[in-house]
Amino acid sequence: MDNSNFDTQIPTAVLHDSDEGIALRIKKAYEYYSAGSYRETLDLLVNDPILLKIPYVLVLIGNCYKNLSNTDKAMKYWHQSIETAPVEYAAFLNIGNILYSQKNENEAIKFWTQAYALKPEDPVVNLNLAVAYKTKGCRIKATKFFEHYLRFKTNEIDKEYLTIKENILTLRAKVELYYRKLNEYKNNGDLKSISSLYVKMISVYANLPNAYINLANIFLIDKNYEKALEFFLIVYKNFSYNNQIVWNIANLYEMSGKKADAFCFYRRCEKMFRKNSTKYQQILSKINSLSYSAVTNAVKSDFINKAQELENRNLYEDALVEYENAYYSSIGEAPDIQEHIERLKKYIEPEPFVIAYLYNKINNYLNLKKYSACMEFCDRIVLLAPINSRESLFAVRCKTECKKLIIAKDTSENIR
Repeated sequence: MDNSNFDTQIPTAVLHDSDEGIALRIKKAYEYYSAGSYRETLDLLVNDPILLKIPYVLVLIGNCYKNLSNTDKAMKYWHQSIETAPVEYAAFLNIGNILYSQKNENEAIKFWTQAYALKPEDPVVNLNLAVAYKTKGCRIKATKFFEHYLRFKTNEIDKEYLTIKENILTLRAKVELYYRKLNEYKNNGDLKSISSLYVKMISVYANLPNAYINLANIFLIDKNYEKALEFFLIVYKNFSYNNQIVWNIANLYEMSGKKADAFCFYRRCEKMFRKNSTKYQQILSKINSLSYSAVTNAVKSDFINKAQELENRNLYEDALVEYENAYYSSIGEAPDIQEHIERLKKYIEPEPFVIAYLYNKINNYLNLKKYSACMEFCDRIVLLAPINSRESLFAVRCKTECKKLIIAKDTSENIR
């Protein structure tokens, strides 16, 4: 549970180039690499200007140099692969591994996060991020990544997997014991003891959104507004939330005298509440009263500076809030800030973006009659998408159809 996986990731070759000779050379290179013949692999690849334009070939060259203990050259080719096409998952993962082994944790997490944004179902990158965030003391993030690792590690169940699973189950069992005690205190209306139990729960297991929400509400009732704001913000940054939580954050910021933050959260509320509701009219009134002090270039710059500092520390959820604040405090459009927001959203929860990408690619592969590749995309969608979602159901039907088409194609060729 304390070690990241530093195995070099081997890129997947796509051997359907129009030039048959290119495909054969790449296939041969993979055969050499698999046999441990790294020098022979390099001899075949590094002097071919056509192959040097292919991202996964550049990753393979980097892997050879890494196995030959030439880290500098390995990093050079992995970076070159990313520059050629910033979608080569293996390059990001391998660079992160090297950086982490060199004690450059923040940069390692940055590259692993980019790998995660491309392939969120990969257990290796989830485990690496879990261990790294645990080391940094980011317990919610670490717990989420350990959970992802257990979810997606479906083959080769090893000792490491069993150890992590046992630890997670043990921690959850402790939390269940605390939950059983809650009813006794709830019946007595003992808020102090209830809040103490919730604190114990999250100290044992960090990924408990309801515990943070209940704590925030208890502190609100107890008029401990500073702690209430702290816990409402934890929910907003790390878990699913409702419009009431955003409204509470806005009010608490206003009460604490942080007018710019309050303005930005009221702007969020404006998008979340019904326009014909009483609350919506209150929101507009708040926005108007705070706008003079909040909408300035100095305020916007301050939010951006905070965001950049947090992002450099891998606190992407916190950075996202500050970039959003910069956006809401901007006068007119702010495409540069929107770009940062979209990028961080992909870092934090990449599944919807990856599912949309795969979903849009399926028809292209069907039209090109690449049924096996299409089936792989369908498998990924089913793995990532919620059960019975539109995308998941479509992927199941598409995979079934692809199987039929492959069988029909094979039968036709056999008849000939």
